[in-house]
Amino acid sequence: MSTLTQAPQAQDPTSHPLLNSIVRQDRLVALLQKAGMHITRYSLVVVFLWIGGMKFTNYEAEGIRPFVKNTPLMSWLYQIFSVSQFSATLGVAEILNRVYEVASPDDGVRILVERLWRHHATHQQFCDAAFF
Repeated sequence: MSTLTQAPQAQDPTSHPLLNSIVRQDRLVALLQKAGMHITRYSLVVVFLWIGGMKFTNYEAEGIRPFVKNTPLMSWLYQIFSVSQFSATLGVAEILNRVYEVASPDDGVRILVERLWRHHATHQQFCDAAFF
């Protein structure tokens, strides 16, 4: 009686333990990168909301007063606005600018800010003035 021997079966390349380990590591790295991006994005939102929100306080309004008053591009604004009004306007501009920069293109926040910007033509001028 002859014994029938089975031909060795070809191993599925995806079932190799080393390959599975590499795939798991790649997935973990992708997950950590995505989490890191979101953590960084929303940390920046918190920081910039804080900076823009501080513009509504008297302490910050008086703190930026010498910078605005001695800058030729912005000194005329104190003839139109009071110190606290200008500081609050600058705070709103900073908050809108930062939220717009951090929001992803498909976020409703970005769409809302774009609609607000259409109605406020001087917004970009105030944002530019914040950097001088």
